[in-house]
Amino acid sequence: MLARLREIPGIESIDVDHSATLMRVRTASADDDPILQAVLALLRMEGYGGRPLTGADADGATARIEAWLGTNAASELSREEARALADDAVARFAAGRPVAGAASERLRRTVSEHLYRSFTAPDAAAQIGTLLDRALPAILAEARTYLGPEDANALDSTLRTFRRV
Repeated sequence: MLARLREIPGIESIDVDHSATLMRVRTASADDDPILQAVLALLRMEGYGGRPLTGADADGATARIEAWLGTNAASELSREEARALADDAVARFAAGRPVAGAASERLRRTVSEHLYRSFTAPDAAAQIGTLLDRALPAILAEARTYLGPEDANALDSTLRTFRRV
């Protein structure tokens, strides 16, 4: 989503808070209303809501964003995002197939760790649209060491479908 927002002409930067409920958009234009309207339209098109904040609301949101960005934010957020995606991917994989609890947990760790490595690689910012794709070979290679061939193939199929969601 952020990658698509960054493609809107006139956007200088976008910052998001820890909860991903507040977004600060900085524009390179004195007339930011058309840019703001394009951001809001894209958010609506993707099923999200949005509204501009002013006054104390804007100040509070800025404080939350600044507090988040003042930490090891990118790494922490990448770790959380990797875990959330791993939970979802493994749940989809396990749906309709018996997967032992230990195997499911190990698979969550495998998916999460390889996604996290992809998200935090030195070239991650330049590879924003391929971060999930480039983690797939490592995820599958590791998972094949403890999943049977049929489950490994099903995982491959699940992850390839999952990345399009």
